[in-house]
Amino acid sequence: MAHVRAAAASFAAFSAVFSAPSLAPSLAPSLAPSLAPSLAFSAALAESPSRRRPCLPHLAIATLLATAALAAPAAALTPAPLPSLQGEALARALEGAWCNSEDGGLTCWAYDVFSADGQLRACGRFPDDDEAFEGVGEVTVSGDRMCYRVLRASENFWLPPEGRYCSRITGISPQAHDYQDTATGPTIRLHRIPLTAVTCPAVRR
Repeated sequence: MAHVRAAAASFAAFSAVFSAPSLAPSLAPSLAPSLAPSLAFSAALAESPSRRRPCLPHLAIATLLATAALAAPAAALTPAPLPSLQGEALARALEGAWCNSEDGGLTCWAYDVFSADGQLRACGRFPDDDEAFEGVGEVTVSGDRMCYRVLRASENFWLPPEGRYCSRITGISPQAHDYQDTATGPTIRLHRIPLTAVTCPAVRR
C-alpha cells in the first residue's frame, strides 16, 4: 500500500484538491461518509469572500480529517492476528478444508484438505494458468511448523514427488489460518470452508 511521502506534500495536495468547489460534490458520494464534512468545509471555504485569507488551522484540520478518512479503509484491509497453536493441537485444528483466495474467501483458486490420517490434498488452478493441478502429501507438525512431503502430483504442481515444503502456522481460528512461507517470508491467510464446497478441477492426464 502506498503511503504519504511527506506531510507537506500531503497538505498541499489535499488543500488543492478538496478546495475545488466543482470537484468536492462529485467526489463526496463515492468516498467514506466521514470525508463528506471535510469536503463540504473545503468547498464552503473556497466560495467564501475571504477565501484569499483562509483560516489555516481550520484548513489543516479539514486536511487531517480527509487524510484519516482515506487511510481508514486501507487499515481495515489488514487482517487481525489469529490465536496461535502448536503441536498436536495445531494438527487437529488444521483438519478440514481451506480456501486459497485472492478476494478474502469469496472465491477460491485452490483448496487444501487436511485429513485426520496426516495427509494433505491440494488442488485447483493457478490464478495465471488455466491448467488444473493436484498433489497429495504426507504432513508432519512440530511446534508451529507444518511440513509435507509430496507423495504424488500432477506435472504442473509446484513440487515433484518426494519434494518437501515447510511453513510456519502463525495463527489459526475456526474460520481461517495464517501461514508464513519459511523460504520467501510472506504471510498468507487461508479461509476454512465445508468439505462439500471443495471442487477440484479435472487434471489433464
